[in-house]
Amino acid sequence: MLVTSSPREARRKEEPYYVCKGITAEVQPNRVDEVVAISKDSVLPAAQQQQGFKGGLWLTNPDTNKVMVLTLWESREDLESGEASGYYREQIGKLGDLLAGDVVREAYEVSIQDQK
Repeated sequence: MLVTSSPREARRKEEPYYVCKGITAEVQPNRVDEVVAISKDSVLPAAQQQQGFKGGLWLTNPDTNKVMVLTLWESREDLESGEASGYYREQIGKLGDLLAGDVVREAYEVSIQDQK
């Protein structure tokens, strides 16, 4: 009997395989720069200390007062351990007064990655 793996399972065996957490939020008017400063000085260094953290992008749109954060993790387990340990809640708490509404978060598998 021939056993084959699905394309998804094959990608997981390739190096590197990452999971991405996408977070989007609306920021209080004219406070995007403050979110960036806190993220750079406090949130990113805390993320760098988490097991499995591989990097991230902080995307902002000052015209719409929106921010999107994409973080890369070595595994879904690493991503989820930050939720269970309180790490995620602590980081959102640092931005609490600057946010205007709910934070939307979703996890994705990185299917294609290209960097120069």
